Formats: sequence, C-alpha cells, structure tokens
Amino acid sequence: MRDTIEVGFKLCNTCGKVKELCKFSTNNSNKDNKCSKCKDCANKYEKVWRKNKMITDKGYFHNKYLKAKGTEKLINRRRKASKNYQKNNPELHNCRARTIFAIKMGKLIRPNNCSKCNIECKPEAHHPDYENHLYVKWLCKQCHVNFHKELLNENKY
Repeated sequence: MRDTIEVGFKLCNTCGKVKELCKFSTNNSNKDNKCSKCKDCANKYEKVWRKNKMITDKGYFHNKYLKAKGTEKLINRRRKASKNYQKNNPELHNCRARTIFAIKMGKLIRPNNCSKCNIECKPEAHHPDYENHLYVKWLCKQCHVNFHKELLNENKY
C-alpha cells in the first residue's frame, strides 16, 4: 500500500486513510518530518486523554495516581498543612498574595535577573518587611535560600 501513495500524501497509522501532508503535524524525529497520526486523529486522542485525567489546581494527574493506595490521604494532608500554614502566618500569606496581585496589575515589575548575583533567571520576591508588600528584594532561588540560611545562623529570623 505504501508504494502506491502519491508524493505529497501520507497514510495515517490510526485511521488508515491516505491524506495530504498538510493534514499531519510536524515531527522532526520521523524521516518525513511528519507525525504518524493525522491532525484529526491526534485531536481525538487528546480529547480522550484529557477526559481520562483529573483536573486539579496543580494540573493533570492520572486517575490511577489519585486512586493509588494512600495518595488521596497524602494530597489532603498537604492541603491541610498548607491551610494551617496560611492560618498561622496570615501576614506572610497576605503579603505574598498582594505581591502576586501587584505583579499582575503592573504595579510591581519582576526583573529578569537576581539583584545579588546578577544571573539571568526568574527571581523570587524577598520581603524584609511584610507590612510593605511593594518593598521587595529580587533574589534567585539559590540566593534566597542562602539568605534565609544566614538569617537562621544569625538567630535573627
């Protein structure tokens, strides 16, 4: 069958129909740089795949993963711990939420580099004072961790 396919056409491995090359997505790992499924079959597959997933706050999780022994308990325990942390540290939680909102509204602009080591990254916001959420020191992950370790060592934290 492959010998009889004209130039500019391809056989879909899923539906078995011969279609134009423009009906196939690009895939550079294949010889002809096209996917083995046509776009229609790929879209149908994606819809089924999404239906079999469970949408949560953090993205997609396999239903099998959620049904695994103890997994639901673990997720609930993490949610409860997060809520307790928010409840026990309201000023920190409010400061974070207000900072995120300020970034989204354009009142606070996140730079593209760390203010301490000057490497290019997506820096984290460090608040020396939780009262003023707009006063932020922008640090990369490593510098932020090191900064808090130094504070712990100095017993100022």
